Amino acid sequence: STLTASSLSCRIDNLDVALTKAGGLARLAGDAAYRADLDKLSRWKNQALERPSYHLVGALSGRATVTEEANLMTADIDASVEKLVVAALQTPTGQPPKWEVMWRELKLQLTGQGSYDSAQDDLKLDASSLSAEGLNVSAKGSLEKLSTAQRVDLTGQLGYDWDVLVQRFGAALGKDIQLTGKDQRPFALKGSLASLTASTGTTASRQVPTRPVSVTNDPNSGTPNAPSTDSTIAGLSDLSGQAGLGWQSAIVYGLTAGPGDVSAKLDKGICQFAPLDTTINEGRLHFTPQIRLDQSPALIVLPREKVIDQVRLSPELCSSWLKFVMPLLADAAEVEGKFSLDVAGGSLPLMTPSTGEMNGAVAIHQAQVRPGPFSMQLVGLVDQIRAVIRQRAAGDPQRERVWMEMPEQSVDFKLTQGRMHHRMITFQIKDVTLRTSGSVGMDETLNLMAEFGIPDDWIGNTKLLAGLKGKSIRIPIGGTLSRPHPDSRVLGELTKQLGGSALEGLLEKNLDNKLDGLFKKNLNKLLPE
Repeated sequence: STLTASSLSCRIDNLDVALTKAGGLARLAGDAAYRADLDKLSRWKNQALERPSYHLVGALSGRATVTEEANLMTADIDASVEKLVVAALQTPTGQPPKWEVMWRELKLQLTGQGSYDSAQDDLKLDASSLSAEGLNVSAKGSLEKLSTAQRVDLTGQLGYDWDVLVQRFGAALGKDIQLTGKDQRPFALKGSLASLTASTGTTASRQVPTRPVSVTNDPNSGTPNAPSTDSTIAGLSDLSGQAGLGWQSAIVYGLTAGPGDVSAKLDKGICQFAPLDTTINEGRLHFTPQIRLDQSPALIVLPREKVIDQVRLSPELCSSWLKFVMPLLADAAEVEGKFSLDVAGGSLPLMTPSTGEMNGAVAIHQAQVRPGPFSMQLVGLVDQIRAVIRQRAAGDPQRERVWMEMPEQSVDFKLTQGRMHHRMITFQIKDVTLRTSGSVGMDETLNLMAEFGIPDDWIGNTKLLAGLKGKSIRIPIGGTLSRPHPDSRVLGELTKQLGGSALEGLLEKNLDNKLDGLFKKNLNKLLPE
C-alpha cells in the first residue's frame, strides 16, 4: 500500500495484520520505504505545540522494518537526511520570537534498532548510529516516559576526525585553532531531557514565527549562528554524564601542543574538566576550568592557578590573545623569550566570554622583540622627540634593525567590561626605558599612556635643556591595534617648551655678560696701574 501527501510519502510492503477476536489489533508487521519534507512536517508540528523548541529542514528518506505486537513495537531503521538544518526558537528580550540556525549538515546517516512500549511510553535502543562528515556517534540505552519526563540513560562512542572537522568549520574556528588526529572516545548521558525541551519555550514563544528558517547559506557550512539566549544550555542542569576528546597535535591561539586529551563530567548543571596538563611551546600548560550550566547566563569559571609556565614566545602568540594584555607586542615581526601566566580567578559568560571578569599576572622571563607596525610607530615618535631635544636629525626606525628589550617583570592584568587593563609594562628601546599603562578593548580599541624619563645624556651640559632634567614625556595613544594613534602633539608642546627655555637661556646669557662687564670695569678702577 502507498500513502502520499504534500509533506511525506510512504510505501509499505509485506504487510502482515492480525486482529484479536474482539476486532482489536493483535499484530502489525511490514517493510516501509518513506520520504518526507522535514520543513513542512516541522511547521505542522510546531503550530500544534504550545511551546515549540526545534525546527528541522531537509529531505528525509529511508527504509524501516516494523513489527507491533501486544503494545510493543520493534523497528529496524535506516535513514538519511540531505541538507539538514536544525533551528532553535529564541526569544530575545523585547523582540518577537525567531528561529536561530544551530546546525547545518550536508548529509546525515541514521541507523537504529530498538523497541517502543506504548503502554509504558518507554523507548529502548538496542543499537543506533549517527554519521556525518568527520563525526560519528554510536549509542544504546533507553528513554523512559517519552512524552513526559523523558528520562534518558545512554552510553556510547564518539568518533571524530579533526582534519575533516577543522576544514569544515574553518570559518568559525579561524586560523587560531588547528587540530589533527582521529579517534573515538566513550561517553555517557543520564537524566531528564524534559527541562531541556521546555527551556526553549516561554510565554512569548507560543507565537510561532511565520518567517521560514533560512537555508540560503551553503549547507556544507556547519557554522552555527550565535544563539540569542542560553536558555537551551540552562536545560542541561537536569543531566549528568561524561565525555572526552583527544588530538595528535594542536595549535590554539599561538600555543603549539603535542598529543593531548581533555575530559569532563557533568553533574547537576556543573561541567568539571579534568586537569589538562601538557607541553606547549617548550613549556607547560595546566588548565582546570569549570562550566556552570546551572547559572544564568552559563559561566566559564577559572580557578586560581598557574596556567602557563615558561612558555616560549612566538609571533603567533603576539598576534593572538597576548596583544590584549601587552599591546606593544601586537604583530611583532620577531620575538625571543619566555613567559608565564597566573590566573587569579575569572568568571566568563559561556556565550560572550569577552564580557566577563578575569584577573591575573603575566611574568616575562626576559624577552627581545622586533616591533610590529604599532610599536614601530611609537619607536619613530620617540626618535623624533630625541631629535628635537638633541637638535639632531631623527633616524629612520624602519631602516634600522630595532629591538625592544623586556626585562624580567610581572605585569598585572584585569578583564572587565569588555576591556583588558594592564599597568606598567616596561620596555627598553635603545637608551629609553618606556612604560605603558591602560586598556585594550576586545574590539581592539586603545586607551593607553606611554611614558619615559628623558635620559640625562640627552641633556648633557646644555643649559637650555637643564629644565628637562628628571622630567618625563607622556604620550597618550588612541585608535585601534591595527590603526593606533599616538598623540604627536607632544612634539609641538615640547618644541614650545624648548623655545621658552632657549629664550630664558638667551636672557640669562646676556645678563651674565653685562654683569661680567660691569664687574671687570669696577675692578679695574680699584686695581693700581
